[in-house]
Amino acid sequence: LTTTNLNMVRGRTFSFDIHITNTADGSDENLTNGTLTLTAKYDVTDANASAVFTKTIGSGITLISAADGTANVTILPADTAALPYIVMNLVYDLRYVSSASEEWSVLQGNLQVAPNVTRT
Repeated sequence: LTTTNLNMVRGRTFSFDIHITNTADGSDENLTNGTLTLTAKYDVTDANASAVFTKTIGSGITLISAADGTANVTILPADTAALPYIVMNLVYDLRYVSSASEEWSVLQGNLQVAPNVTRT
């Protein structure tokens, strides 16, 4: 599990790539037939149904190379547009479930969403 704090601007696109490796031997994790889910919430105790936004493969998460364990996560302007015009500190995690139903939290941290100065 890696802790990484992310910073973005409200109502703007934010994108990052991830590389998932096998924790046992450090090799690339083959993501074929697995699932990735990024969930962002106000608080870790919030129910998943109350998440600010959720991203999954095909809906904000794109596999770059499943065999090499790489993917891209894209947070769209609509995902944060309803947040207030103040700095918001969300929490997030990225969960991977392998084709063998093994589950890992591979990335987590704080997601700071700054207010956008130029409003469109």
